[in-house]
Amino acid sequence: MKPIKEAELLIEKIKRDYSNDISLLVIMGSTIYNDTHELSDIDMFFVPKTERGFNLEFTFIIDEIGYDFWDIMGTS
Repeated sequence: MKPIKEAELLIEKIKRDYSNDISLLVIMGSTIYNDTHELSDIDMFFVPKTERGFNLEFTFIIDEIGYDFWDIMGTS
């Protein structure tokens, strides 16, 4: 599976199950700009609007690619 596909699956999960908890989700980084290298990861940032949203922050690895899903409010 391509790295952007995993990110798209996460976005679909957010839309389906957390649409009332997240105000904004942004994907950034070299993968989005098609400028990847062997250490490229996927950076995703979000603005939570509920306590449940604040608790979504996490990092994971799939097939040696890191995925960062971070709250940009800095309070979680």
